[in-house]
This record gives sequence, C-alpha cells and structure tokens, in this order.
Amino acid sequence: MTMIQVATLSQMSLPLPPRYAMVQPLGGGASGHVWQVHDRETDQDVAMKVPTLPAEGREAALLRFRGEFRLMQLVRHPHCCEGLAFGKLLDDRPYFTMELVGGPGLEGQGPLPPARVRELMGQLLSALGALHAQGYVHRDLKPANMRLTADGQLKLTDFGLSELAGRAGGPITGTLWYLAPEVIKRGPVDRRADLYALGAVAYELLTGQPPFVGARPVEVLQAHLTAPVVPLTIRCPDLDPTLALVVRRL
Repeated sequence: MTMIQVATLSQMSLPLPPRYAMVQPLGGGASGHVWQVHDRETDQDVAMKVPTLPAEGREAALLRFRGEFRLMQLVRHPHCCEGLAFGKLLDDRPYFTMELVGGPGLEGQGPLPPARVRELMGQLLSALGALHAQGYVHRDLKPANMRLTADGQLKLTDFGLSELAGRAGGPITGTLWYLAPEVIKRGPVDRRADLYALGAVAYELLTGQPPFVGARPVEVLQAHLTAPVVPLTIRCPDLDPTLALVVRRL
C-alpha cells in the first residue's frame, strides 16, 4: 500500500461505536477498507473491514459482505483468518472485525528457499482443505491474501470472492496472474481452480515472478489457456525435482 493510499484512508471518516478506538488504517480496495482498531471489551487490537456499497448493486454488495463474514465464522482453522464480530457504525454502515495478522503478506517475498515454500504450501493446503470441506472455493488466492503472523505462520485472508463450488457463467473474478483456465472460460469452478492458483503462487515464491506475464492483460489470460509453463528445473536448476513436479501438476 502506498503512502498516498494510507493518507487517503486516514482522512476517511469512520464513526466507530463506543466499543472500538481507532489505531491506524491498514489498506483497502474496490470492495472495502480495513482499519486496525482497539476492542475495549476484549482489550485487544483487531482488524475492522467496512465495505464499499455502490448506489447500483448495493444490496448485492451487502449480501456478499455478510456472506464473507459468515464464511469466516464457519471455516475455523489455524491457518484461516477468523471473523470475530459483525455490527454497524454510527452512520449505519456495516462492518465486521477479524483477527489482526501482524506480519507481512507474501507479495514481493520471492524467491524464497524451497524448504520455506514447502512449509507455506502445506499450511495453505491445510487451510484450503477446511474451506473446500464446506463446499466453497476461495477464488482469489494470491500472495497478498496470504499473510504471516509474528511467528511466521501463514493465514489465508480475504474471502470476499468466495463462492459455492460448481457455479458457472459468472463474471471473471480473481487476480490476473493466478486465474485458472475454467475461470477465464466462465465454466464451472470448483476446488481445482484454487489448486491451480496455489501452483501459480508457489511458482512465484520459488522464482520471484508468476508463471505467466505479459505486456497486456489479454496476453496473460491467453497464456493461462494455451502457453506452456517454463519448467521450474530451468528457472531453479537446483530445485528438488519432486517439488518441481508437484508445482507443475498444480
């Protein structure tokens, strides 16, 4: 997040209920913004998310926001960010709080040692197993949605695009460099789309860049559909062939 984004967030009005005290802005995007606040009832700092509710499609955005919180409550797992409380600000905007993950995201962290990538992949697969067991697909796996705790454990975050598995024909949602071919084709999307994205993330963590890049978004989308992946054994000649094979199959 840039300094400009932080400044913009800090200038935004956030009329907090008495339970909470503002600490600092954390970030945001098209769907909403997140602040670090202090919960006076528990005497702990937590993250508070407030959605962006457009004039057109407001009800749909609100339903998705509520659904994101319900899913975070449903999928309780050591490597998934936990949803804590749902409520309304003093201006009637909804919010929910979630555990505050104090460490950095994985964006820009690669290349990492293969042993560390193995460890992170194992933790993420465990989190995805819990999510998939509830019948949901995350649909936006990317390094920025994988954050580290102070002791280096991974937490999967941002379930705002998650949907029940098996749906087809919807809009292309997710992040360009990690989109599975069936997402691009707007076909049925199930847990295999998350596994494809996991492979793309692992490739990036090992090499420092995603498997497919291009000057234009359409080039990256086409590469997901038709281009061969440069083998990890070429990018990382000393890599364990077994790990290279697992990432390639993903």
